[in-house]
Amino acid sequence: MTNDPLWRLPEVARLEVRSPDFDDGGELPVWARARDAGGQDLSPELRWLGAPDGTRSYVVRVFDPDAPTMSGFWHWAVYDLPRQSITCLAARERRRRACCRRAP
Repeated sequence: MTNDPLWRLPEVARLEVRSPDFDDGGELPVWARARDAGGQDLSPELRWLGAPDGTRSYVVRVFDPDAPTMSGFWHWAVYDLPRQSITCLAARERRRRACCRRAP
């Protein structure tokens, strides 16, 4: 059984999350993989839409339940992203610009 760190949380409205860097259910690009797996250990771009009314800010946490540990692996987290944010840029883009883009 895979560890689910969110199993005690109540059901909430769904938020759609996408990435232009890989297909839903697909493998991460090689550059996003760990260095010991031949990658550059960079985060892919994430985009979201469909936030429920009353959303004040976002928290984005990246958890890998399939990591080769008994309890999965937390890769990173960011919090207090403004409600107007719609994107968390890929690591390779963050070097040149701010982390998040806002809706027009």
